[in-house]
This record gives sequence, structure tokens and C-alpha cells, in this order.
Amino acid sequence: MPAVPDIDLEIRRVPAQRVATLTRHAPGFGSQQIGPVVGPMFPEAAALLGDVPTGPAVALYRSEETGDGVVVTAGFEVGDDVGPVPGLELHVLPELERAAVAEHHGAMDVIDRSWEALAAALRALAGPAREVYLTPPDRPQEEWVTRLIQPVARPR
Repeated sequence: MPAVPDIDLEIRRVPAQRVATLTRHAPGFGSQQIGPVVGPMFPEAAALLGDVPTGPAVALYRSEETGDGVVVTAGFEVGDDVGPVPGLELHVLPELERAAVAEHHGAMDVIDRSWEALAAALRALAGPAREVYLTPPDRPQEEWVTRLIQPVARPR
């Protein structure tokens, strides 16, 4: 396995995001287990949204309460004027007062290395991680830019 790369990160406030999402379950963490689950969720959510204007794609990952896998929530940022969308859950991801934010450049099958670099650079992690996909999904993954967001605890 290649060495964990250095990663540029900043600690900053991340504003609340109103999102329209789907939720699925993956067998575990890591791109090999999450990728096949989260990948199809974006086209499915986009189809349900139809002509509704959207912002970036967003995904959240949290451990199952039973410890048997990962809850994957994925969809798109939407405006405050968007009403209910059949098949999607509308909710607001809360503002994060302090989060470690870094960007992964490249394909999703190597994003684990960027997450490892982000985790290695932090002392205190707190809360579920987010990914915000800044590149349209019709572009080759090698061109994608994905913002990685990890909340961090306040220093004691």
C-alpha cells in the first residue's frame, strides 16, 4: 500500500446545508465497500429531483449502531424554496463550528488515502464526516475534486 500522502487542511466553520438525500447501507468503511453503494445513489437522487436546481453532491457516512456496517446518506444541496420531493428526504445538515477541511483530487478508488492523511493530521475527531463533490458527475473521475470535511472537537 502506498504511503499516506501529506494533505493541506484548514480548520474552519462549515455552514449548514439543506439537502435532499437517500439513505442506504454499506458493509463497511473504505472506498471498496462504500463506492458500490454510494455511486448509484447520486443518479437516483438526480432523477428524483428532475428539474429542481441543485448545488453540489453531498454524502455522509456513519457507523451502524449495531457495528455491522455504515449508514450512507447521499444526495444534493437544494435551496430553501424546494418543497417535498417524493422518494427523497429533505433535511438540514447542521453548521459545523469547527471542522477540518481538505480536498481530494482524483478518482474515488484512492480517496481512502486522503481520508487517512486527514485523520493522521488531526488529534481530535468528532462527528460524522462529509464529502462535497465539486465536479459534475459526468466528468471522468480522474478530474474530480472532492472536498473532505471532518468535524473536530474544541481544544480543551
